[in-house]
Amino acid sequence: MSQTENLYYEDVEVGRTFRTADHRITEADIRDFGRVTRDNHPLHTDAEYARRRAFPASSRTGCSGSP
Repeated sequence: MSQTENLYYEDVEVGRTFRTADHRITEADIRDFGRVTRDNHPLHTDAEYARRRAFPASSRTGCSGSP
């Protein structure tokens, strides 16, 4: 099966891996994701707010994060 083939949920096997294009997440990506999901918590958008709460910088939202 090709990596670029469209799959349905039931077609994906547990443990299967996929290689996707690299993408560096930008501040604009985080803002746009927050707009779409309506998750505009300052922990995700305000580095100073995040630092005051023991994070080194603003934290990515769940689905926009990467390992």
